[in-house]
Amino acid sequence: SVSFLRLFLEKDWIDYLASTDMGIVLVSDRNMQSLANYWRKHNSAISAVIYNDDGLDVANEKIRQLFIGRYLSFTGGNTLTQ
Repeated sequence: SVSFLRLFLEKDWIDYLASTDMGIVLVSDRNMQSLANYWRKHNSAISAVIYNDDGLDVANEKIRQLFIGRYLSFTGGNTLTQ
């Protein structure tokens, strides 16, 4: 995923996904966690981030909460700055 870093630095990809009017859930590995948190913080179209160390139970609970319409406001780890 680090090899695709430049692709995710521009906001075109997130704007394209947001235009579909579907909720966006990012699934992040350890290396991309800070970038995923950045996009979560700066784009309201992203509903949640599932982290590599969340575990199956936590990931399932996040998805369940989203399906019932809850807003997940927490992020884990560091966040990139502008």
